[in-house]
Amino acid sequence: MQRQLIWADGGLSHCAPRDTLVAYWGALGAAADGLIVGAQLTTDGIVICSATDSLEATTGKAIRVSELTAAEVRKLDAGTTFQSMVLDDNNKETSKRGEDKPWVQNNPQDALYHPTLEEVLRLLGRRTRLLITLGNAGEAASEEAIDATLAVLDRFALTRKTVIAGNAETLKHVGTRAEKCLMPDSGSSSDDAANEAHGSEASMAMVSADRAVGYQSGAAQLLVTPTAGHRAPSPEEYAALAGSAGVAGYAVPAVIEVHELMDSHGLIATDAFGGTKINNDLWVLGHSRPNDEASIEVNDGLHIKIEGTEYSGAAALTAFSIHGAFDARMSFEVANPNQGTTFELAALHIDAGYQQPNLTFDVHGAPPYASSERDEDDGFRIGWNNGPALTFFVVEDTTKPQKSVPQSSNLYNNYGRDVGYAKKDSPTGHLRLTRNGYVYNSYYRDKFNQAWVLSGSVAVPALADAVFLRLGAKHWPKKGKTAPNNQFRFSEFELYQW
Repeated sequence: MQRQLIWADGGLSHCAPRDTLVAYWGALGAAADGLIVGAQLTTDGIVICSATDSLEATTGKAIRVSELTAAEVRKLDAGTTFQSMVLDDNNKETSKRGEDKPWVQNNPQDALYHPTLEEVLRLLGRRTRLLITLGNAGEAASEEAIDATLAVLDRFALTRKTVIAGNAETLKHVGTRAEKCLMPDSGSSSDDAANEAHGSEASMAMVSADRAVGYQSGAAQLLVTPTAGHRAPSPEEYAALAGSAGVAGYAVPAVIEVHELMDSHGLIATDAFGGTKINNDLWVLGHSRPNDEASIEVNDGLHIKIEGTEYSGAAALTAFSIHGAFDARMSFEVANPNQGTTFELAALHIDAGYQQPNLTFDVHGAPPYASSERDEDDGFRIGWNNGPALTFFVVEDTTKPQKSVPQSSNLYNNYGRDVGYAKKDSPTGHLRLTRNGYVYNSYYRDKFNQAWVLSGSVAVPALADAVFLRLGAKHWPKKGKTAPNNQFRFSEFELYQW
């Protein structure tokens, strides 16, 4: 039987603002098989990726794509309204929304935006499949919008790889130029939707999970959307649908939840860092610099304490490599979030080695790497380095030149924008780093968000198939100021693989 696929509706839109590049990349990092994007036409004839013509749901402004130029759309912050949401055990929406809006950005240069279809195809068109929806709330798309969308696909030679979805009138104008998926009336039964899809020469029809249960392979396959009030099928609905040859896949905003239903994952390692001894089967502890400013120990948690004025840090590195996709998580407590002090959960492909201190224990050290981090007191973000492991040496004491200190070159370091809140009155939370192929996602939870928030997603093809994980912290003199003292406590480490 053909494998059922996961289509990310608006990208990883349960964890990040929908129809933005971070949500699209995040869907790939969460193991989605394809992206569902809407296509809307601006006044200057540019195709913009948005599920609806109205942008109020994402930007908070009662304005329409069809009333704006592409440049005007680009200036609107598509992260304005996003809030996290806890789902119940049936993947149903609850009232437990996040208490902040973590992706709001006051700096227009860093704001999320609705990208053009051209930009999405250039970045992602050959990394995944796309399903493009045309029309709004059951209305047919204009012939101009359909033709403009297909023209962009043709220019990228991706028309045959893309599915076009819309109502029967929209699909009639698409003709045989692309694979088609019917978006029937919301009240249509699965059989009626499949028959209408067959009449429109569409291979699939979108039907909600509650209506899809019990459907047998007929005139067309079903692309299952969540039952009203849900963001993914419930476990019971999925169990009923999983064996059906009539179900092509799932069109959902909650990609992670469907992935966990489809693919069982194992708990590879867990460590609460209890007691006072490190588990040497799991970890190697070390320092990033040959000074006495940083200490690392286990005492009801993994404690890193940094006091002094120099660049200093310490970390725990996994004593084993992790091959392939993974999902790593840890809790944290930070005493003094401040400029010049930070911590991370990172993946790198250089092991600890025998000589300490060394750069594998340095936050942002021993590139290439990908990291989920809390950035000083500015927020949460993803960090990465796609370059080689360049090292240079600094003589910190000219009276002892033989004591030169190795440092990682930050020439190829990159950092995502800050997301959420990281001041002193929010000292605890969780970091999460996941890998799918060469795409890494960073997430966090904090006092404002009980559900995971995506804080960044990036491709790091320079990393090897097998990587090590680093739980590290550091401080450093910044802009001539004294490096701030700090204490960190890490716990509740969990590593999953499928």
